[in-house]
Amino acid sequence: MKNLNVLQVAAALSGQGGVERGTVEMAKYLVSRGVGSFVTSRYGSLAEQLTEEGSTHIDLPLERRDPITIVRNAFRIARVIRQRDISIVHASSRAPAWSAFWACKMTGVPFVTTFHGRYGHRFAIKRLYNSVMTRGRQTIAGSKFIQQHIVDRYGIPEERITLAYRGFNPERIAPEMVQQSQIDELRDSWGVDSSTTVFVLIGRITRLKGHALMFRALANVERRDWIAVIVGGEGKKHEYFRELQNLVNDLGLEQHIQFAGVQSNVTPYYAAADVVVVPSIEPESFGLVAVEGQAMGKPVIATAHGGSVETIQPGKTGLLVDYRDPTEMTAAFEKVLSMSRLDRETMGEEGQRWVLEHFTVDKMCQGEFSAYEKVLGTNQREVGPTAEERKAA
Repeated sequence: MKNLNVLQVAAALSGQGGVERGTVEMAKYLVSRGVGSFVTSRYGSLAEQLTEEGSTHIDLPLERRDPITIVRNAFRIARVIRQRDISIVHASSRAPAWSAFWACKMTGVPFVTTFHGRYGHRFAIKRLYNSVMTRGRQTIAGSKFIQQHIVDRYGIPEERITLAYRGFNPERIAPEMVQQSQIDELRDSWGVDSSTTVFVLIGRITRLKGHALMFRALANVERRDWIAVIVGGEGKKHEYFRELQNLVNDLGLEQHIQFAGVQSNVTPYYAAADVVVVPSIEPESFGLVAVEGQAMGKPVIATAHGGSVETIQPGKTGLLVDYRDPTEMTAAFEKVLSMSRLDRETMGEEGQRWVLEHFTVDKMCQGEFSAYEKVLGTNQREVGPTAEERKAA
């Protein structure tokens, strides 16, 4: 694959969200294989990392959604395509994708997308806006759940969809990344010792993440040798956060539930947990927290819909429960509380093996790269080996 240049198009590189991280991870992968890697977005905190790792960042106001800017951005991206001799354009969010779509029409360069979530689709205008994520020659789906959603909602044939599971980064999420002293410090700050089971929920304070479901389920657990630590910020959801605090008080769980707020590094919180909980009442498109929890060697309790059904092996790496039935979640909490420490560790070790085999960043990038191959009619063996192939050599 000679002179292959890939242009990724995203709204901004200003945070640690899934789209932003996925863009940077794919850029690093492309560089490692000798592929020209270009990213255009609004400049953000991750742009410096991107350039340090060998990609070229081009600052454009792609976070803006007004029609005039979208049209202007289409001409700007077309200019980048011509100047940088771009072979394929890969879009990851909707407003930038519309600009990239029209830029590709102008230049004749192939267009692919990654469909990250279900998005809102009740209204025709919204479905039209979302449909740009299915207008590429290949649409990349991060789970079978999303793949089926694309087929059902947008009528896209399966042969135009590439399944590339999202993945965790073993260089960032791994037990050896955390020192025992960090774990001890956290558990001390929570006022617990080794006899107390720590449940950890990591996610934004929003209704769909299922905090209330978790609290109500825990209130019905007879044992009280546990605490639940909630990691995540409320953002603009101030009213909902107050609602949750009132619910904790009403349920008499003030001594058992702690809100840790936003944390820039969540790895120590996984490490200090005994069990990771993903109680989402809306299906997760993929559910990275469930995967990262397993990668840290922790059993996971999650609601049985969306991506969690694909990433958790019930009874082996975690427990799946019906989000409509709090009694099932209560039973799951009671089950892990009754398990021996050795049984929990065995479940955690099985989870580590499972996700390392199926859900790493490198495997995600290989999957996305295969979509490029389908479009360009090339073979990845013509470029450099993957990280996993180099390790095996």
